[in-house]
Amino acid sequence: MPQLIKYFLVLLTMHNYSPLYADSVQIAFGSCYDQNNSSEDIWRVIAEKKPNLLILAGDNVYIDSELPEKFEQSYASLSNNGGFQALVKQTDVIATWDDHDYGLNDGGKHFKQKQMAKKYFVDFFGYSELQNIEKEDGIQHSREISVGDKTVRIIMLDTRWYRDDLALNKLSAKTRERFQLGPYIPHLDESKTLLGETQWNWLETILAKPVDLNIIVSSIQFISEYTAWELWANFPHERYRMLDLLNRYSPNKAVFISGDVHRAETSAMTVNGWELYDTTSSGLTSSVYPGKPNVHRIGEAHSVHNFGMFYLDNNAQGLKLKSVIYNAQGIELSSHIIPIGNIQIENSILLN
Repeated sequence: MPQLIKYFLVLLTMHNYSPLYADSVQIAFGSCYDQNNSSEDIWRVIAEKKPNLLILAGDNVYIDSELPEKFEQSYASLSNNGGFQALVKQTDVIATWDDHDYGLNDGGKHFKQKQMAKKYFVDFFGYSELQNIEKEDGIQHSREISVGDKTVRIIMLDTRWYRDDLALNKLSAKTRERFQLGPYIPHLDESKTLLGETQWNWLETILAKPVDLNIIVSSIQFISEYTAWELWANFPHERYRMLDLLNRYSPNKAVFISGDVHRAETSAMTVNGWELYDTTSSGLTSSVYPGKPNVHRIGEAHSVHNFGMFYLDNNAQGLKLKSVIYNAQGIELSSHIIPIGNIQIENSILLN
């Protein structure tokens, strides 16, 4: 194992992970850390918020290569960042990947070096849930934490390892530029998969075990629709399958965290009478882009470097969740109270 990655593993193990927290828990999250635009400042600003846990939602470094030396250099850059070192000494870290730390822009299951990418990812972050992943599987995993007497499960999805190729649209470059659209179109072939059957079976088994809240981390946006960039809507049958699982096992007890799009925004949709939220935080240090069309967006898109925080409180009224987006200086850009709790549901899904 390369020396710098060994050093980071030692740094992580110096912090004593505990899944037991007090009645108030703070979870920081973000994605898209471009080490070529690296700065210690945003990690130090996150540390000032004193999170109990940091969730990295993908593109944690920018590799975009099949060469092992590029993986080594990219992870070494992150491990050597003084702000990141200081943060992980005081805060637990869990992570999933997206395309750029997977190794191929918009890459999926056919990436030839995905086993190598997985080894570098697992060796770098090194915590037990990753170490226990089977060789043939992606990096999907979960962790449960206690917020007082409530149980919160964090589900880290893998949107790369099993994903079929994306379908291309036929829009001209001029049209795409005019309407700020990407190159993709939703699959009509329901055999095409985003998560893969192995991960779907794992996910249903996980969700079937009741908890008070499921925080689902997807590197790409779940709720936003038809921007022609990468998102769940490119696999509408898979998106519906997820909604069906959540409606059966976790109605009004599930939220999404997502990244990828180099901006921050919050989206919401109604699922059979209950509200599902997706808080996107993307652009820790990467280039930021203007907001794309999103009929589910609540408020504005924030095209600045950013990170997110979930504030979980367990009191006499039950578990409460507040979602906040901050800029790189730690100034609040937006906040939303996300409802959690038991509700009566019908047998069918009704989507708005």
